[in-house]
Amino acid sequence: MVEGFVDGDSVFDLERDLSDYTMPNSAPKEFEYRPLSTDDDVVALRVFLEAEFPGRWLYDTMEKIRVEDDPGCVFGSFLGSKLVGFALIQHDGQKVPIGGAVWRGSLGEKWGALGPIGVADEYRGVGLGHGTLGSALEHLKGLGTRKCIIDWTTLEDFYGRHGFQISRRYKSSNLHLAD
Repeated sequence: MVEGFVDGDSVFDLERDLSDYTMPNSAPKEFEYRPLSTDDDVVALRVFLEAEFPGRWLYDTMEKIRVEDDPGCVFGSFLGSKLVGFALIQHDGQKVPIGGAVWRGSLGEKWGALGPIGVADEYRGVGLGHGTLGSALEHLKGLGTRKCIIDWTTLEDFYGRHGFQISRRYKSSNLHLAD
């Protein structure tokens, strides 16, 4: 604080064992939930991210697909051929773990990580976020994932509905640098 830093947001990581996971509510049926698998899926993802989340999520997600050489590291929610929600998913065996997967050592064998996750603005409030999250978690569970982390969030109630509990807390500080 002496150097001019000011307190920022408090955030946390959440974890849960997926071995007994079941989605708390059914996902809205008009959407299809699945891992990305084709070049067309990747194009749909890029269009979606450029429109809805054009910053770091766009870069991190597209770079993850490139490094893994596998679009299946992204779980999508589709309305026809239009991608309207996504979740970046990771599990043991990934080439370059990022984000919350840096904690994979403490998660143990068969670790998993989820995030970022987002839904198109026009489809918020209809249960698509929970449908995307729940379907992605069921997919990770089907891959044998046990302990899963969702990192650096403030959405305890949202993820808590799926059984996630806080495992770590962070307090950020900010410094405004003059131009």
